[in-house]
Amino acid sequence: MSEELVIKNKYYRWSPIRFLVEKIIKDMNKRTVDFLEVFVQEGEKIIDIGGGGGWISQELQKRKNTKNTLLDVIDLNQTDLPLIIYDGENMPFEDNAFDTALLICVLHHCQNPDEVLKEAKRIVRNKIIIIENISTSRFDRITLCIKDAITNIIFCFLVNSLKKITNLPFHFKTVSEWEEIFDKLDLKVVYKKDPLPSVKSVHGIAFIVQKN
Repeated sequence: MSEELVIKNKYYRWSPIRFLVEKIIKDMNKRTVDFLEVFVQEGEKIIDIGGGGGWISQELQKRKNTKNTLLDVIDLNQTDLPLIIYDGENMPFEDNAFDTALLICVLHHCQNPDEVLKEAKRIVRNKIIIIENISTSRFDRITLCIKDAITNIIFCFLVNSLKKITNLPFHFKTVSEWEEIFDKLDLKVVYKKDPLPSVKSVHGIAFIVQKN
């Protein structure tokens, strides 16, 4: 991972926990990109849906010489990558505009994840790479909601966007529930695996899906 982590909030530089926060973010991003780059070809055109700060796409672009575009409902971009703001429903691209779509811990925040996946399917030629936190019990769901809320509040504070958090749903699903959605949308699961270390009983899983 790149040594420099750009955070545009001018007050962040004075934070007493600045170096700890940077270490945590860099470590998470590195593990994610280490996983993603195995499945991405040199020079691919990639849409990062819900790309947030853009650090993951930025690093992936450096490593694989891809052409990455961020797509989000609000501007949290901390990079020089192009960002397109959209309404959360209709992605403003032609059919098959990209080789690959990334949905990294995004779908559980969508009011209608089925529609987001449907649009992602429309605009890609090849594959959609999804990383999601999985709920296997009521305790898991509670833990996930607390962890995710804290993580998102800290992130939005760092990028000076706390006021933009007005709607943060938590639609965590089981593996079988995601697979039912993929099947309904005629998406074929070609890869499924835990990509990142588990945190107690809460874990993330990766799916790579393609059009049938």
